[in-house]
Amino acid sequence: VVEHNHNKNSTKSTPSSTAINNSKRSRINRIEFFSHGYGPVNTVGLFCGFGGKNVLQKSGMLRQNENDVLPVVLNRDGMVTPVIHQIDRCAEISNVLEREADL
Repeated sequence: VVEHNHNKNSTKSTPSSTAINNSKRSRINRIEFFSHGYGPVNTVGLFCGFGGKNVLQKSGMLRQNENDVLPVVLNRDGMVTPVIHQIDRCAEISNVLEREADL
């Protein structure tokens, strides 16, 4: 989460927003770092790449039961992850997505 000021009004946005485009008019006041499995964006690529087979399932960060059409990625607190980054690098999710999407 990046917090910056635009014309004396404080706003919050994600790092992907246009704070860079307005860098001459705004200043970043705060950057908040979230550890893996916490926060609004869960980056699973590195975790799955080096963690081994079914690492999300083994770590309790993947829910897949008969009520779920697709696997559900969870944060470490058990809440559903709002945004999953690098999902294509995590075979236990991407294989199911490809099969269901009939790609």
